[in-house]
Amino acid sequence: MTTFGESPAANHVPEEWGNWIVHATLSLDEAEIAGADVGPDDYKKPEGFYLLIEPEDPIKAEMLFSALSAGGEIRISLQEMFWSVCYGSLVDKFGTPWEISCVEAPSQSE
Repeated sequence: MTTFGESPAANHVPEEWGNWIVHATLSLDEAEIAGADVGPDDYKKPEGFYLLIEPEDPIKAEMLFSALSAGGEIRISLQEMFWSVCYGSLVDKFGTPWEISCVEAPSQSE
């Protein structure tokens, strides 16, 4: 993460933007998600969607869930669902909603 205050743009933005994020990258194995803050006139609270991450196993799911939920709000704690051995949802400390759902489905016993 890089804040405006740490960037070459520091002298070209209002002082109160110093702690705002000018660039951030979240690396997930081979994938990356990049983002940045927007000006106060352009900001709208995220709603109506979740970003979904599908790790291969519960250990990775727990690691991601723990990191993303730190300082945020847990909506559904990690747990087994009929479609996943490990599923949970949260809103991170920046207000972004996430779902973590393992690719592996629970075994069906008859």
